[in-house]
Amino acid sequence: MTSEKYAVVFDTNAYRNLTKDLRAEDIKAFIEQLKNKEAAKNIQARATPVVGMELLANLAGPDKSPHYDDCLKALVAMANHCYQQKEDLVHLTPHPYLHISTNFFNSSPLAVELISQNMVGVIMDFKDDYLKAIEGHQFAGTFNNLKKYIEHEEARWASEMEGYVADAVQEVLKKHPSLEPKQLRGKVLQYIDSGYFVPKLSMAIIFGMARSLNIRMTGEEHVAKGHALPQAFPMSVAFYQWVCRRIVADNLDLQSQRSKDTRWNWRWDYEVSFLMNDHLLNGRIVLLITSDKDMIQMLRDYSYDVRVMNLETYLDFLDWKG
Repeated sequence: MTSEKYAVVFDTNAYRNLTKDLRAEDIKAFIEQLKNKEAAKNIQARATPVVGMELLANLAGPDKSPHYDDCLKALVAMANHCYQQKEDLVHLTPHPYLHISTNFFNSSPLAVELISQNMVGVIMDFKDDYLKAIEGHQFAGTFNNLKKYIEHEEARWASEMEGYVADAVQEVLKKHPSLEPKQLRGKVLQYIDSGYFVPKLSMAIIFGMARSLNIRMTGEEHVAKGHALPQAFPMSVAFYQWVCRRIVADNLDLQSQRSKDTRWNWRWDYEVSFLMNDHLLNGRIVLLITSDKDMIQMLRDYSYDVRVMNLETYLDFLDWKG
């Protein structure tokens, strides 16, 4: 494995678990030891916008989050872990939106690029003087703005997923208009796993992207891009297919409180799992560190679990004795 170059990505809870027994003032030295171990195996850390957002949102007020201290320490860890002294910056993976817009529409919207650039700056602020960073970003409203964005985006995403499932149900009912609910569920699952659902889902994703970019496509372009998307970025479509399958198979209500508390987080799992494909990230194979059972199972279903580890396994691989 050491003959290859790797980019390691920690999810939110991986950073929280890494630092749970540390004092904030001890994290920088701890991370330096970790990076030395990684360097010996050609591994560099990469931050993702979503992990930064999730950690920062937990610093929002006015009421202190029960996860405040854990997320603050995790944020300091990520800032130092993903910092490269040579470039004097935090290495951040591009937003999935930019991957797709650039590859399929040769467009890189400035507003989305600025989100990533701003996230780099905010994370960098927590590398050294985190107390000053907290004070400055509380005053600027950074934490509360991110919390509001996450809440709005999760609600939008849940509605979008419900729409995809509703479309699948309608497709089945066209051929089988008189099915009982249990039979209907079975037929919808068959449709989701058939060769018809993924192209339609992919075309819907492409259409939404084109609309957001104010780009008109011909019918042929729409079909061609729709069929190419899962080939170029498998998890960009497979993740949504997996969610739709879970909604139908488990009869999930995405508007229930349980879904809001847990399953809405799937929206952000997409951002991380998107990196699991056959492309290199700046010449490096991506490794994902997570203990999220849903994400691990989903990546296993699509044969990407070989590049996924929990934190304990990763530290063992590094011969970590700390």
